[in-house]
This record gives sequence, structure tokens and C-alpha cells, in this order.
Amino acid sequence: MVGPIDRLRADPAIRTAHDALRDGLPGADLRSLLLDVASERAANRTPSAVLEQYRSDRFCTPSPIDAVAIATAEAAALQAVSSTFQAIQLSPVSPLATSSSMSQVPQNNVVTTMRLTEVLSDPTNMLALEAALERRTDPATTIRLAAKHRVLRAQRFEGPRSFAHFSLLGMVSAGRDQGNRSFEVAELIRHIQSLVAAVVAIDTAAEVVVQVSDHSGRFDQAQVIVDALDVEATVDPDRTHGRGYYEHLCFKIGVRRNDEIVEVGDGGSTSWTQHLLADRKERLVISGSGLDRIVM
Repeated sequence: MVGPIDRLRADPAIRTAHDALRDGLPGADLRSLLLDVASERAANRTPSAVLEQYRSDRFCTPSPIDAVAIATAEAAALQAVSSTFQAIQLSPVSPLATSSSMSQVPQNNVVTTMRLTEVLSDPTNMLALEAALERRTDPATTIRLAAKHRVLRAQRFEGPRSFAHFSLLGMVSAGRDQGNRSFEVAELIRHIQSLVAAVVAIDTAAEVVVQVSDHSGRFDQAQVIVDALDVEATVDPDRTHGRGYYEHLCFKIGVRRNDEIVEVGDGGSTSWTQHLLADRKERLVISGSGLDRIVM
């Protein structure tokens, strides 16, 4: 099946223009050209066309979640984690390729802007950038950051709890290798405990369930993490989701509702700061929780 890009590139003129835009223009010139095209297209749009896009475009339509409920949940979640993680307010956009260069997320799964930035799709990516800068300035200090953000993702999600934009609590811990993955184990315990506290702060009746896995195939350290928690927790030796995204140790947090466990959080160890700082001794643990799901 021929996709739209293959069809367009079959036209020699379009292929030449595509290659020139990709390779032939400096970033500043490309931004100017794209902004000029957008300006001219916007000048030709009618108010009724704008209204129709607002009605039908899933990126633009409001969330069905009650605004007061989600704002209350965001404040409660940040308050719950702020004793361990420094809460910061992130920009709505991040540098182009923030997601794809670190977490291997396809660029088509994020919303790219004409100013060569991308709409934030995951606060942990941006928090990793901030943590890397702070680690570069003060390499002796472990950096722990948190942020809540309403993120926008371009891929389509299925299910009644899935939306194009939603509120996400993200956290990162950046530090130095301490041997035998001890940094990762200690920080993963902190992340899980903080996320559990955030879930309970939003819903005091929540029955939280944690599963810890290890993509490296050894589960002794996963068991250490499980034993340190004061909620229902087990080692999951069969998890495959997140392989390649997380380096080894990872976890999921769910809330039991009758016979269903709704996943509301996820996290693990990554190599992002190793690449950002070109230092294989750098360590990074990340986690996130979808606050809309907890509110629902």
C-alpha cells in the first residue's frame, strides 16, 4: 500500500522541494519559510473553517475531564511528591527531536511546530534535559525533578481512558553510577513510593498495585524493590512492554477497581543522560503517571 509521502515523493518536483527543505536550508531560513507559508495559508482561512477544525480536530477539542477535578488532582500530586522531588514548570514546547533522539519515539507521534520545536509529549524527556544541564554544572549532586504538564500526542489511542491530550505527572532522578545498579534500585523505590503517595493523595480509597520487572533477566534487585514497598507489589518476570525504552529495571503502578486493574503509572531506568552528557557513568531513572486516568 502506497502511503501519502511515497505518493508525493513520486512527483519529481515535490521530491526536489522535499529534499531542499530537509537538507538545503539552514534552520533559521527553514523556520522563516515555513512561517511564511503558514501565515499565507492562515490569511486564506475563514472563521467557519476554523470553527469546523475546532469541532473535528482531536488535538483541539476540550477534554471530557472536569477541569476543577483535574486541577485539584494536579495540585495534590505535586504536593505529594514535592518532599522528594523539586517541582518545576516546563515550557509547552521542547527542542525538535527531544522525544525521538532520547526515547526512540517516532517523530510522527509528536506534534512538530514550524519553529523547529515540538509540543511537549512527555515531561520526563524535558526533565531529563534540565537534569543533564544541572548535572553538567554540579556533577557531584543527584538531581531529582518533577513536573505536571498537559501533554499532546499525535498517535491514536484506543479505549475510553485514552485521549490526544492529558495531564501527566513526570519525575526524574539523575546521578552517578554507584555500582551494582544501587543508584537505580534506590531511586526506583523513591519514584514508586512518591507515585503511590500521589495516587492516594488524589483518591484516598485507591487500592494501589505495583509490578516490578527487569529486562536484563535478573530479578533479585526487582525483589529488593518489591520488599521495600508498603503496598501490594510483585515481581513480573514476563513483561516485554518497554523493552528498548527502559534499560533494565522498570515498574508499573495500577489501581484495582473491582476485577480490573487500571494502569496509572510507569517508570524505569534509561540511558538518556549517558547520551546527553556523553558519559557512560551517568544514570537516570524516570517515571510518570496519567492523572486523568486517576480522576476518572
